[in-house]
Amino acid sequence: MNDIPKTIMSKIEGKLRIPIHINYIASFIVKDSIEKTKVLLDKLIDDNIVIESENGKGYYVLKSNKK
Repeated sequence: MNDIPKTIMSKIEGKLRIPIHINYIASFIVKDSIEKTKVLLDKLIDDNIVIESENGKGYYVLKSNKK
């Protein structure tokens, strides 16, 4: 997670409280290509911060600590 800028992380943590599609994340939050955004989201999944939503493919949400 050290290679992810703090500004991007704070935007992701603020917006991904509800499931958001990767196209929106790439265009409006990260402002980068879908491919680079997918790499970023994969890192966040590996760091146990974000999960892919069970409700739809391509939607990502912050991992809930309530389970």
